[in-house]
Amino acid sequence: MAKNGFPSTFQECLDTGQALRKKGKLTNSLKYFEEAIKKNPNSELGYYFKGVVLNALNRNEEALNDLNQAVRINPRHVY
Repeated sequence: MAKNGFPSTFQECLDTGQALRKKGKLTNSLKYFEEAIKKNPNSELGYYFKGVVLNALNRNEEALNDLNQAVRINPRHVY
């Protein structure tokens, strides 16, 4: 665990965010995806999962921005 209270690796942040999302804890999961993006801003996965959560929270414009960023990073990844 890093000093900021989040897991120390990108993958751990993604995994925790996914677990929270599946439990319906969307606001909490969003924080982990944001932290994952800080740890690895060149991975489309953080942006993709953040966009999914933002969409579920009806924050559609923000969701679209993050989903578009995921596609810009890796246009060949099929979601």
